[in-house]
Amino acid sequence: MLNDHIKRTTREIDAFLVGYTLGTLVVDGNTVSLETKNGVIVLDETYHIEVLGGGEYHTITYDQARNTMSRDGWPLYAGLEARVKKGGGGEQMKNMPSAYDFEKLTEAIAFYTRKVAEVTKNRDRDMHNELMRFKKELHERIDREYDPAAL
Repeated sequence: MLNDHIKRTTREIDAFLVGYTLGTLVVDGNTVSLETKNGVIVLDETYHIEVLGGGEYHTITYDQARNTMSRDGWPLYAGLEARVKKGGGGEQMKNMPSAYDFEKLTEAIAFYTRKVAEVTKNRDRDMHNELMRFKKELHERIDREYDPAAL
């Protein structure tokens, strides 16, 4: 119990130091908000949203938070610990889909390859975190869908 409290306090301090607000993600219909110790923040597309899972934060878009459902039909990210920062999303987040948004795995790989070439050519360091998020999702999808017998 004390260990959990120390971990939570550490995450709160880390969030504060990098300009995030920590709380619990709430999804109610078409509204996504963050419940904090000091009240509720109603979110929109301009927020950078990260949810805690497996001991680390994972970036999700506002639309993913609002529309991703569990197999039982409940909002998948609702109730998770999350941290948000105003202005971190916007156009950059809209331009970078999820690796799961592509119908075929090969389409996701081709998109990633083109995006890496584009970002490298333009030296767009602001896209680094989004590329890393996409790469992680892509590797997760490859692990789930890879069939060695198909080769």
